[in-house]
Amino acid sequence: MRTIQILGLMMVSLWVAGCSISVSVGASLEGSSASISSPFESSSASSTPAKPEDKTAEQQAYLRDIRDFTAAQLKRSDDLDEFRKQLSKVAKKHGVTDWEARASTWVGIGEGIETAGMPTTQAQATIDMLANGHADWASAMRRGYSSAQVAAGAKVSS
Repeated sequence: MRTIQILGLMMVSLWVAGCSISVSVGASLEGSSASISSPFESSSASSTPAKPEDKTAEQQAYLRDIRDFTAAQLKRSDDLDEFRKQLSKVAKKHGVTDWEARASTWVGIGEGIETAGMPTTQAQATIDMLANGHADWASAMRRGYSSAQVAAGAKVSS
């Protein structure tokens, strides 16, 4: 029952925040020069994620901080408005102001969802709610979730 309440609250929060998300993402995607000149990603339009060894130290630190923040926040609270506010602060610490337009943010969130230890069905529902209808966000979170599962499996078998 608690899970249903949490999911309902997350859906309402995302629905309310959805308008501003789509407007800000639409505005960011219109100017491709902003995403191409990013210090963290060579191009936000790239559909092939970089190999871990290809990432710069700054990119790895950003991804790690997003993952760790997401895992901690999901264990602590189901308040999506607070999650977004705090996530924005984590991104800003790395000089990232357009975090919603960055695939690496969503990959890090996916990794954090896996790290939080949610059951698979709850994790998938969380990904769907956070994606708020954005297929590219959902895809990036699922990539992060899957890569974190593989990494966790490698740690267990070591």
